Amino acid sequence: AEETKKSGNLPAHGADGAGHVAFAIEHSQIDFWKQRLSQLQIEIQRQFTWPSGGKSIYFVDPSGNLLELVTPDVWA
Repeated sequence: AEETKKSGNLPAHGADGAGHVAFAIEHSQIDFWKQRLSQLQIEIQRQFTWPSGGKSIYFVDPSGNLLELVTPDVWA
């Protein structure tokens, strides 16, 4: 893991502690994903509405990775 933090052929990358990956979804998909995660018995860790009106849903996948579904207007 420490090797990936050194610059070389690839840009330095990696995280100490928990990292996360975010996937953009449309506002119209929020309810679909809440229902889908529930069907898969994946607990939503947190839901958040940003000052810009964007929404995020955070959950942990079966491998322990923190994932986020986020509407694009978070970055507005």
